[in-house]
Amino acid sequence: MEVFSKIVLGAGTAAGISGVGYLSFSHLNKEKTTSIKELILKDPSIALINSNEEARWSKIWTEYAKQNANKAKDSWSLEGWDHTKTQTRLPSLSAKCSSELLREVKSTEDKEYKDFVTWCTREAEFQDKLAREGYRPISEKDQESTWTNNFNEYKKADNKLKIHDLTIGEQEQQSDKLKEGCKTALAKPISDSNYAATFEGIKRWCAVK
Repeated sequence: MEVFSKIVLGAGTAAGISGVGYLSFSHLNKEKTTSIKELILKDPSIALINSNEEARWSKIWTEYAKQNANKAKDSWSLEGWDHTKTQTRLPSLSAKCSSELLREVKSTEDKEYKDFVTWCTREAEFQDKLAREGYRPISEKDQESTWTNNFNEYKKADNKLKIHDLTIGEQEQQSDKLKEGCKTALAKPISDSNYAATFEGIKRWCAVK
């Protein structure tokens, strides 16, 4: 009886160790995933399309409808999809983007991630780059004194911190020229080498912490 007990105990111990080893292996072997949102935030070259960017959503929808032309079932299974009625953008496209944002993927090579980038993002602009650094564009209306001060400093002859394609003569009086120049610069894609070369100028004259 004592011998039998030792055998059973030994077998149980071995099974226990084997079980722990299996669990450890399974844990290590499990592939790590990351949410699409986290991956997007790590990539400074792209930005999410905001819900109020109607022109951009319309452009995306046109391309989506084109790629899914004559398909009874579209590639993203959008609610309300009808290949015979694609003139009007479906609200389900932006809704799909919102839900997919939390999807877990293995890497940026996953099809789900690539689809999300195609249909839910745009190229990052200098206003996005500023936001990543903790800046925000100066409001066009609410901070007139800031615009006036920046305008007066910008047009000084000794100012070396310029914005690409924005020349303001010393005798000019309308600060609107700086506002318009900033509006143009902030909306430029960060891939624009001319504006990228004067990014510090955009930061100095067009944004605040």
